[in-house]
Amino acid sequence: MKIIVIGAGIGGLQAAKLLAAGGADVAVYEKNNRETLCYDWIDDVENKVFTELDLPLTKAPFRTAEPTFAVPFSKLLLHVDVPENTRDWSIERREFSNILADLAEEAGAKVVFDTAVSSLLIENGKVCGVEICGEKIYADLVIDSSGASSPFRASLPNNYNVQKTYYKHEIFRAYRAFFAAAEGVDPSKECPKKYT
Repeated sequence: MKIIVIGAGIGGLQAAKLLAAGGADVAVYEKNNRETLCYDWIDDVENKVFTELDLPLTKAPFRTAEPTFAVPFSKLLLHVDVPENTRDWSIERREFSNILADLAEEAGAKVVFDTAVSSLLIENGKVCGVEICGEKIYADLVIDSSGASSPFRASLPNNYNVQKTYYKHEIFRAYRAFFAAAEGVDPSKECPKKYT
């Protein structure tokens, strides 16, 4: 079975790894290069993700700091006592994505960077591949892992019953901000060295 994955996101790469390990011929096409894969940010990942997905902790992520919350409009800091061995792992998103790309390749998937899919191939009301730079590449299955705002969903055949657009309330957005420490608080004692 030939499978194409559009986008080297975390879900697409994990799917590519599992499908390739199961014997499928898998190709992942990612528009960005490997150095700019994903975004440059640190994510906190729950412990069980690594064990359930059989992911190694090879590139030394670090345990999250004990949670500290700054109360708005106050100098009060609230500390939550969480034992270190139960805290999440902090790992750079780009590094995590590259680990997943390596694992997908080790399982036999082909991960192609700097290659944007321009459109889906649709024949007889069925998605049967993708087009890249004018070249048609056929597949038995196409997985769109290009995100919630995928440019491909609007072109899907009506019989797929996939909503052509998304509504603002359907997208979850998170906002994180860092603020100056409250007066008298030494951030180097509250946060891992990586953040200081």
